[in-house]
Amino acid sequence: MRLETPYTNSELQQIRTALAEREARLTMMLATAKQEALQDLSMDAVGEVSHRHTHPADTGAMEYDQSLALDSLERINHQLSEVQAAKGRLAIGSFGTCEECEESVAMARLLKVPEARYCGPCQRALEESEKLHRHTSRLDAQVVESSDVVDKA
Repeated sequence: MRLETPYTNSELQQIRTALAEREARLTMMLATAKQEALQDLSMDAVGEVSHRHTHPADTGAMEYDQSLALDSLERINHQLSEVQAAKGRLAIGSFGTCEECEESVAMARLLKVPEARYCGPCQRALEESEKLHRHTSRLDAQVVESSDVVDKA
């Protein structure tokens, strides 16, 4: 069943183009991130196997860099899956409807973030809620750490 869309055919074409461009850009970024994330720690700066002993601090720095690259890879994979999900919503006609308030997402927002699931106000509310949750979780962790110190005393 195909749902009604609030967008014109011209706008839908702009959205398809924006999604295709975003998908292509993310796919290129993913290839680069994979290459960085999977880089062998035994390689030196020019990509050749190092025959020198690597200082532990250098190894730590390389492992940290690899960890950052893996985080980037995960983020890009998530963004790519969001774009693919948006293409699926576009195919069934539910694209552009806020998943929170069920109002239409502004065209300007979709052209900037074509995979957007939420309208601007709902996205901001969601981000504030997540920010508050992270802050509350940190405070809870601090309370637990403080009570551990008191219990040990």
